[in-house]
Amino acid sequence: MNDITPRPRRTSMLPAWFQQHNDTLDSLQEELDQVFNRMTRGFAREGGALTLKPRADLQETDDALIMSVDLPGFEEKDLDVSLAGDRVTIKGHSEHKEEKKEGDYHFSERRVGDVCRMVTLPCEVDAEKVEAKMKNGVLTVTLPKSKASKAQTKKIKVKHMD
Repeated sequence: MNDITPRPRRTSMLPAWFQQHNDTLDSLQEELDQVFNRMTRGFAREGGALTLKPRADLQETDDALIMSVDLPGFEEKDLDVSLAGDRVTIKGHSEHKEEKKEGDYHFSERRVGDVCRMVTLPCEVDAEKVEAKMKNGVLTVTLPKSKASKAQTKKIKVKHMD
């Protein structure tokens, strides 16, 4: 006589081996993600492509925010600086074109491509008074604080509690 008890249905299309080793595969995926993140550190994603993310400093004074960005080899004409709401965006494109008629290259490490840096500002700025200046490969963007932002800043003295 045949057994008519229905067999349990598999709930997944994956083979049984994958189901048994799912934790191992998840762990492997996490490790691969970490390796990729370390490899792409210093790059930004702009329009689906990876672009170099230049190093920057953001300093706050009583009257302004001052952003300094390292952009060696760039000229003013290569850069686009914009302010939208509380975000500053700096984009640049540079191509090093130099014809060498003698000898062969063994390697080339000179930059050709795009840079992009976006920074969210910690306070409101006066968009009409923002200035950007380039000197010796460093872009300095001065963002004067708005009157409302200056009025909102209040220093609070910290007292010793007995």
